[in-house]
Amino acid sequence: MKRVIAILLILCLSAALYTSCGNRPDVPGKQETETDTTDKEKITDDEPAPSVETEKTEIPEKPEDGVNTLEISCTEGTDHCWSFDGNTLRFSGLDADTVCAVSGEFDGNIVIDAGDDFKFELEMCGLSLWCSSDSPITVLSGDKVTLTAKKETQNFIYDTREAVTDEEAHAAAIFAECDLEIGGKGELTVISSANN
Repeated sequence: MKRVIAILLILCLSAALYTSCGNRPDVPGKQETETDTTDKEKITDDEPAPSVETEKTEIPEKPEDGVNTLEISCTEGTDHCWSFDGNTLRFSGLDADTVCAVSGEFDGNIVIDAGDDFKFELEMCGLSLWCSSDSPITVLSGDKVTLTAKKETQNFIYDTREAVTDEEAHAAAIFAECDLEIGGKGELTVISSANN
């Protein structure tokens, strides 16, 4: 009998010591470890966690209404395949795969209506485009259309419209009804007041 009591007493003491230490390596999440924080930033409960700083990019002022310094050239394919209708620059009437280049400032929108038979590439070579009435760039047709930011150039597209609520309207800053690729080794920044 004394032997049974002694064994029970040893088991009770062992269990009490084991649970008071709080170290139970066989139970995940319960083990307490010390961490070396000498080279790390300490965060306490009353301090907010570090966060990534973000800033809203503002749209710079556009050129005066009707003022544009747009330069257009055809580097391959259908020459002079563009026309102006008010503040709209339209590329259309292609008779071959075509590459056009644009640079300068323009207060208006660009419409690409290349047809279904030909590829069209618009090279942006230092373009700043503002539009407050429609999508700054609207692609209506083309076998394949590519927007290319040329190497070592900075290009900006600013959609200055208020939020678009009309379901029929082109809501995006760059809107395409056909296959569209955007690429190049230059920089292209697109900013929309309505975040589209």
